[in-house]
Amino acid sequence: MDTQRKRDLIACLPMIPAFVVVSYFSTFEKAFLAALSGYLFYVVISEKWANRRHGWFWAVILMFAVLHIVLLVVLKLPDRFKPAIAVFPLAILDVGLMYSTIRVIERRRIARVSRREIT
Repeated sequence: MDTQRKRDLIACLPMIPAFVVVSYFSTFEKAFLAALSGYLFYVVISEKWANRRHGWFWAVILMFAVLHIVLLVVLKLPDRFKPAIAVFPLAILDVGLMYSTIRVIERRRIARVSRREIT
């Protein structure tokens, strides 16, 4: 097994207690959404890990984390909710939104730094 795959499997381990805690206090469906959301954060953070030393990066991650927590608490799921079918397209959209937000800020910061070097 290669290193990246081991790292991805190890990243799933913290999602198990999150799943158990959320399913204890709420429903199985919300627990599934919380665990999936946690893994999506892992994917985005690992892809943009080069920005870890910047405060804006963690501010964006925190903003999305608060948004996810609020949505999980406020969201009312229908009785016959099928999380695997309904959530994966939204999860792809969610990762794309987080990734593109970080990318836009990253590009603006690079453009600002290069403008300073020119002048």
